[in-house]
Formats: sequence, structure tokens, C-alpha cells
Amino acid sequence: MTDWKDNMMLKKVNKHFLFIIFLLSFINVSSATVTLIPDPVFCARDQNGNSLAGGKLYTYASGTSTLLSTYTDYTAGTPNSNPVILDSTGCASVWLGNNAYKFNLLDSNNVQQTNYPVNGVTRYSNYSEVASISSNLASQVYASQGAGLVGYRQSSTANGRTVQDRLQDSVSIKDYGAKCDGSTNDAQSIQNALNSGAKHLSIPSGTCIVNTYGGNQVLAYISSRDGFEISGEGPSSIIKLANNAPATSGSNFPIIFENGSSDTLKNAVFRDFTIDLNGQNNLVSTIYENAFYFQGKETNVTFENLIIKNLVGTQGIRVGFDNTANFGQDIFVRNCIFDTFGLGIPGWPGADQSVLYLEADNIQIIGNKFFNPSFSFNLSIGNTAIEVHGQNNTIIQDNYFTYSQLPILLSSQQKPMLNTLIQGNNFIQTNYMFAFDNGPDNNSQSKVIVDSNFYNSTVAASSIIPIGSSGEGNHTRDFITFSNNTMDGSGNSNQETHIFKSDSTYLRSLMAYGNNISTFNGAFLYFSGTALNSPYTDISVFSNKFDSLGQTSGSYPSTPEFIAVVPSSGTVNSLSFRDNELFNTSGKNYTTTGFVIASGNINYINIDNNKVNFGSNTVVRTGSLGTNLYRNVQNAFFQNVPYYSVSQGVASSGTTNLASFAGYGINNYADYTINLFATDGATNNANNVYECNYTTTGSGCTLISGKGNRTADILLSYSGTTLVATNNYASLLTMSFIVTKMVNNFTNAFIWQF
Repeated sequence: MTDWKDNMMLKKVNKHFLFIIFLLSFINVSSATVTLIPDPVFCARDQNGNSLAGGKLYTYASGTSTLLSTYTDYTAGTPNSNPVILDSTGCASVWLGNNAYKFNLLDSNNVQQTNYPVNGVTRYSNYSEVASISSNLASQVYASQGAGLVGYRQSSTANGRTVQDRLQDSVSIKDYGAKCDGSTNDAQSIQNALNSGAKHLSIPSGTCIVNTYGGNQVLAYISSRDGFEISGEGPSSIIKLANNAPATSGSNFPIIFENGSSDTLKNAVFRDFTIDLNGQNNLVSTIYENAFYFQGKETNVTFENLIIKNLVGTQGIRVGFDNTANFGQDIFVRNCIFDTFGLGIPGWPGADQSVLYLEADNIQIIGNKFFNPSFSFNLSIGNTAIEVHGQNNTIIQDNYFTYSQLPILLSSQQKPMLNTLIQGNNFIQTNYMFAFDNGPDNNSQSKVIVDSNFYNSTVAASSIIPIGSSGEGNHTRDFITFSNNTMDGSGNSNQETHIFKSDSTYLRSLMAYGNNISTFNGAFLYFSGTALNSPYTDISVFSNKFDSLGQTSGSYPSTPEFIAVVPSSGTVNSLSFRDNELFNTSGKNYTTTGFVIASGNINYINIDNNKVNFGSNTVVRTGSLGTNLYRNVQNAFFQNVPYYSVSQGVASSGTTNLASFAGYGINNYADYTINLFATDGATNNANNVYECNYTTTGSGCTLISGKGNRTADILLSYSGTTLVATNNYASLLTMSFIVTKMVNNFTNAFIWQF
């Protein structure tokens, strides 16, 4: 690709070329008996390219050994010495007489130089010959004249060619008639420049209007290329679609740059210019009006430092043709700005849109900005910033999204999607963060890492990361990692919002750790419906901070859970919730809270060492109120989990239920320890520790330590399948309890119900 060094070199070539024309035009040789050799200053270098300082130039009559003088200037008044001694730069002024010469060159030590002697060195015959050469060099009509007469060689090891050939490596669209004046239709000029075959096409500063012409829908067709670049001078180099650009036929509205499905684009770069699709003045509901639409098998294509704005059609950049045969390789989108698209355009007609639509292996989308002005969201209309169909190694990193409905869609409709990294992105005022495609294909969506992103929105959808949808194909979604992300839903009160949601969709394994999630009216994970990857689904949530999640009013869900794994059919293999911290800094008025709600067929549950920082009016439980709801929870291990009750007044001889096993059968429940506090409001308090067991024999609770005056006045026992606390004291006692340990295998879960 042409870089700034090449451009500087070309400027030097042009300067020397013009100097030759200037010199030939002003030397008056008609009054002299001598003339100049092709350059009147003779310079020589040795075989290593060094100046031949002190070199010796012998001049003879051509084809003989007879010395023949040259002269110091055009007057022929003073002959040069013979040999002519070259100065410290290896140069001397050498003017020729009327005869033909033989030149022989030695260095200062009389060492013969290669390529010498040379016979037939002559002067120009007359001024008219010089004038003819000058005219040919200045010609702008024929490619064989002008720069075509001047030689060029990059270095001693490079191939020689003409300056004309070298300059054709890069052409400007102005070379082919583009005006870039904001009114002239420059589309044909851009196409002619592309047809030149130059490896570099430059777009000058200015506004180059493009419109349909000659029945062409594609305004700039790029056929198969290998090694190609289009670049501008920055944001001021603008290609703009004309107002009300007409369709050529049906819905075939203009496309700026395109190739065909049989074309291949390799090693190509598009950078440093603006494409304005002028959506405000082209309000059409169509799948076209793209900036780039490449349908072939593209390899190593880079889009860099572009601005693509006012998109009303489908894609800003599309690479791929929805088939596996044209799946690309190495597609890079870096440091581009996508400004105002879809719903961001007033009067947008509602065409489905993906600003980036890429089908390839090794996709990198890094450092881009997707801007929209504020608008009213319409979730019934597709409006996507990035849609990737990546088989291997997709990186979406350090991008910025604002007012975009769906920033990222991960799709496997063409091939399995493997090894995807979503990292360091900012999502501001977006409905979603990303989504797994719900296509009918059976391709896997595997090894997705979502790390260190920031999300803040007051307009979140019902799920920020939807995992497919009901009726989708069999996607084996495994090794999904969600780590170190920060998500804030403050002010997001329009609806209940879960972070992850899987409702009768495929999910095989999810691991979430190190995240800081706050103030959403829903769960971090809501897993319901049929466990389609049964029995392999594994969910592990650890070392996170969850603050003020859940809904405190409304009917869905009925309990403001932080994690809900409630498959109605199928089997979840394992659920682990450990080492997390739960807060309520927003002061939600929780009355009942299930920070983990688990139901249905779950083989293994581990709830361990979680820290709960709630107010005194909070009940934290492993299930919701009710019976016959959460069955077949097997091999559960509850360790170091504090369960807090509200304070409960119990009258003399009165009872209160602590735990209910109704509907679960009589099957070897856990051993657990209860710290129970009781007070009569004065000094008669109790702090009792009970060890409880419930098995097929109906064992009860044993007081293993007691403290205070009321240790004998509280009895824990079972009434059928319910653990009951009885007040044997003469007046009301206010009781509360903490479950500090519950470890054992048991077949069915139970629900704390104090």
C-alpha cells in the first residue's frame, strides 16, 4: 500500500522531472559550437553506490584511443583537462563538442570502473531537438510521453520502470474528472478511477456527490483485486449520496461500493474518509443503500478511520453473502464512527438494520463508536449495530455504543460460532448488551468470553442478554464466561429486567464471576422452561457483587430473586452459587426475598459462603413460599449460608412455623443448626442453639446450648412435615432465628418459611 514515504518520494520525482523541463527550455545552444550531454553535470558512483570522489573521466573520439577534449561551459572557451578529475561529490561540468565521444572512467587509484568505456556519447544536434524533447516531456495527452519518458528506480536492487508507471500505482478520483464540489455527480468518475487498475485510489478533501447513472445501482463496483487501497485525507474527504437517489428497478436502491459473489477481494484497505448515506433525504424501506456490500470470498480486508453516517438501509459495511462458500477470512474494522442510523433518523421507515454485518473467520471489531441521538425505542423493529457470523476467533473490543437497541448479535446461521471475545466495551442507553441468535440452524455457539464491559441504561429490555428464544435450533451453547463486568440499571423502571434469560432455549454451561451488577428489576439469571441441553447444563455463579436486584412489586416473578433456575422440564446438572455478596443500597422494600430460587430437576446444588447485607426486615431463603413447587432437587450442599428471619411475635402457648417439608415426602432431610433468639422485651431473653434433623423417623431438634432466662420456655418440634416453634412462656416472646449450617445429602429441597 502507498504510504507517506512513497508520496514524498513521488513529490521528489515530480520536482526533478520539472527541473529537467525547465533546464531544457532555457538553454540557448544555437550560438555555440558545443552542447550538453544529457546532463551537463557529469556525476559518477562506484559499484557500491558511493560518490566516485577523485575519479578520472577520459574522453576520446568515439571508437578510438584518440583523446578528444570536452569543455567547462557552453562557450567552449576553456577545455577540461583530460582526464577530467571529479570533485569530492564525484561530479564535474562536462560540455561536448560536435563529435561523438568515447567515455572511460577510472577511480582515483586508476581502477577501471564497470560498464565503461562507453562509445557514441553525442550532443543534441540543435535547439529544435531540445524543444521537441521538452514538448514531449511536458505532454499531458499521451501516456507514452511526459512521465513516460522519465526513468525511475527505487533502489539498486529494484526493477527499473518509468515515472509514468510508478505514478499509476496511485490515482486520484480527480484524475478521472471528479469535482467533489458538493453538486456534481462524481459516481462515473469514481468508477473510471477504479477501472484504471491502480493499486491506490485517493479521495481528496471535498464533498463528492454520487447518484445513480446509466441504470447502475452500484455506484462504484470493485472487481477482484489483490493488494488495493482507497484512502482519503480524513473526515473532510466525503462521498455523499444525493438527495432522493432513485431506485434503478424495484427496490434496488444505490450501493456505494460493491463486488459480486464471484469476485474476491484480498489485502484491501479502506481508510480515512467519510460516507454519508444521507438517510434524512432518502427515507426508503429497503435492504439496500449500503456503504460497502462485498459478496465474494474476501480475505484480509481492513476498514479503518472511516465515518459512515445517516444510514437508512440495512448495512453500513457488509462482508458475506449468506452462504458458506463465500465465508471470508481476516476482516478488520478499527477506529470507525457509525453516526446516526435506523431509529436515530427522524421518519425512519423501519427497515431491519445491522450496521456491521460480517461473515468470516477471524473478525476484529476494535475501537469503533456507534452513535445515535436520543430516540424512542421500538423493540418490534430490528435495529442492530454489530451482527457477526464468525466461525473462529471473533474479537469485539473497546467499542462505544449509545442509543442502539441491540449492540451485538452473535449468530451461527452459516457455521458454528467458536472463540468469541467481547471485552472492554461501553454500552450507554441501549436496550440490550448482546444476544445469542435464535436461528433454526443446529450449529454450536461455544467459547464466548464477555469480560470487563460497562453497561448503563434506563431503557433496558426485559432481558439484557437474551439466550436465543423458544423454537430455535439445537445450539450447544457451552463455555460461556461472563466476568468482571459492571452493569447499572439505576432509573430503569420501565419493566422487569433480567441480565441473562433462557426460557426453553439451549444453554449447556455458564460461568459468571467478578461482576458488579446493581439496581435492576429482575434476576441476574432467569432460567426457565425446558432445559433443552438436558442433562448437561452447568451453572456456576461466584465472587460477584449483586446490589438491589429483583422486583419488589408486580406478578412476574412473584418473588424478587437474584438467581432463578426453575426448569419446568428437563434436567439441570448443577447449580453453584458461592462467595457472592448481596446488597440493598437502593433501599428496596423487600418483604420476602429468595436470593437463589431453584426448582425442577437439578442434580447438584452448592450454595456456599455468600454474604448477605440486607436490612432487618428481610428474609433470605432458598425457595419461594408455597408447596409442591420445587421438587427433585438432589444432592444439595448448603454451607455457611446465613438465613435471617424477620422478628416474629409469638403469644404465650402460641406457635410459629419455621420450615415446611410439605409435598416432598419423608426422605432423609438434612442436619442443620439453628440459632434462635427470643425476648420478652425486658431482661428475660434467650439465645439458644439447636441441632435439628428430619428423617423418615421424624426426628426433631435438640437444644445443644442455651443462654439467658428463657432457654426452657421455647420448644422446637415437628408437626407432620412442618418444623414448629412453641412459646411455653407466660407472655409474648419475640423470636428470630439464623440457620448457620446445613450439610447433608437429601433428595428434595425444603423452604424456610418463618
